[in-house]
Amino acid sequence: MLWASPHTPRRDPIFQARIDRVAGAPLFAVIRTDRLPDGFYASLRNSSEIEDLARSVRGLTLGGQPGGDILRVVLDGETTSMTNALEIATLLDISRMGAVMALSEPKTRAQMTKEQETFLDALIGQLKITHQDRWVRLRLDITPEMLGAATSLPSRLPRHPGQLIN
Repeated sequence: MLWASPHTPRRDPIFQARIDRVAGAPLFAVIRTDRLPDGFYASLRNSSEIEDLARSVRGLTLGGQPGGDILRVVLDGETTSMTNALEIATLLDISRMGAVMALSEPKTRAQMTKEQETFLDALIGQLKITHQDRWVRLRLDITPEMLGAATSLPSRLPRHPGQLIN
């Protein structure tokens, strides 16, 4: 157990609750989003509704749990209200359905490699979006097939200045 010195500031109880939520996972991250600079939201300025929803997210927690040959990843977002959580979950679900429709177009698939198709099909098929109270949850089981397809993506994707590709 780590002991804090008497001079160590106490952690915000809300932030500590977010940490407690995922601290048992072998892989986890906790991100506070309520103090991001205004510039972070600049790309959302064309849609005030989406910008308002993004600003309503107060924190993110990410947990990863290996199990057999899969890695279960859960991303939870805490919002300022139940209504915002419902709207964000709905927007994400509609976006996922839009991706399914886009991938059903032969023209779209013709622009992708087989590995890209495999990865995106698995990603969209595995992604589960739920909400409860003020929380939105994204759950994804990452499979070896997804990882195999993903490892071949960078060599085929065009590189643009400033684009990060691992």
